[in-house]
This record gives sequence, C-alpha cells and structure tokens, in this order.
Amino acid sequence: MVALKLKVERLTKRFGGLTAVRDVSFEVRDQEILGIIGPNGAGKTTLFHLISGFERPDAGRVFLEGQDITGKSPEAISRLGLTRTFQLVKPFGKMTVLENVCVGAFLRRSDLTDARAVAEDVVELVGLKPFADQPAATLPIGHRKRLELARALATEPKILLLDEVMGGLTPAEIGQMIDTIRRLREGGLTIVIIEHHMRAIMSLSDRVVVMHQGEKIAEGTPKEIAQDSRVIEAYFGGELRFA
Repeated sequence: MVALKLKVERLTKRFGGLTAVRDVSFEVRDQEILGIIGPNGAGKTTLFHLISGFERPDAGRVFLEGQDITGKSPEAISRLGLTRTFQLVKPFGKMTVLENVCVGAFLRRSDLTDARAVAEDVVELVGLKPFADQPAATLPIGHRKRLELARALATEPKILLLDEVMGGLTPAEIGQMIDTIRRLREGGLTIVIIEHHMRAIMSLSDRVVVMHQGEKIAEGTPKEIAQDSRVIEAYFGGELRFA
C-alpha cells in the first residue's frame, strides 16, 4: 500500500461573514501529484494557507505523515517537511539568486558551506545556474518563478505545495516547468499544485480536486474531471479540452 503523506480533514475558514473554505477534505499519497483547480475566489490559496500554517482553520485538521500539524507555525511545518511557494513572487531583490536560495537552505543547514552546496544543487536543478550571481531584482518573471521554486526546494521538503508556478510564463517556460515538476516527483517528492493552466495541470496530475465557492465539488482523475458535468457547469462553461 502506498503511504499516506497528507490528509486534509473537513477544513473550514471564515473571514467575517464570508466562508472562504468550507468542509474540504482530501488525501495525498507518497510521490503523488494532486492538482487543485477552480475559478478565482474558489478558496484554493486560502486552503494552502491553512495547510501550511499561514492561517489557522476555524474547523478541521491537517495531518502530515500521520502527525497533526493543525495550527502549527509555517516554520514548524516546514521543518516537518511541508513547504509551499506563493503566487506573488517576492525575492530579496538586492541578494543574488544563489543567496536567495541559501536562505531556504538555512532551515536545515546551519553551516554556510553546507547551505551553499544545497543551494548550488537546487539552482542547477531549476535551470538558474547561469544566473546564480545575478541580483534577483533583475530577473524576468519566468526566472523569478523558478527562483521561488528553488527557495522552497532548498528547505529539502517531503511535500511541496505549488501555488500557480506557471502564471505569467511563456509556452516554452511552461513546458520547462512541467518537465521540472515531473523530475521532482521522480526524485521522490509529493506535490500538490494549484494552477489555472489547464493543459499543464491535467497532464501533470494523478488526481484533481475541484473547488467552487469554498467547497470541494469534485475529485478524480483528469479524465473523470473533464467529463464531470458539475465541473463543466461551475468552472468551464462548456466542454473541457486538455489534449
């Protein structure tokens, strides 16, 4: 039996009179890629905030490899092996690419030489080695997205939450990001990804969770989701194509 890595159990989050996430549950197994899709405002990023400790749920629990991590700090959750990226990429602009990635590596590596070695490996993995000594502020958006991914990878996670890492990328850059994510899974990572680029997420994901107005309305394989009338009505407004 494939080991269960992450369990989200009936998560709910309210902001005043707005329920941003309502009673959402799902599981993620070892080395699985789970996609999360839904319209803007569906609650996807808030869900990531709840899982990764940036928001505390009003109800529900989150379990990482069987351990209850509900309400723990983002740093504590990262130390346990779950790290995330953010939609809005905000690197340390005056620091170099390599220095930015070293910051992530310091989560587990107290020695500068060790942290730098981890950072160098990650920078090469995401294709930023030619830009390692360049200030982060000078990078175009495609390279900044890779840098955001690199900083997360430098924490040496077991589970990686990716929040729209392909937003703003060119078709060629999207293809490169897809290849990188596949290599990460082949290397042993478990991945949960929020993405609006439908062809990308449908080709990457083993299973897909669909959210609408804070609720999970469907879960299944990409093929099952593409044929689900509730998904088509709530999100796509017609036939879903991802070939």
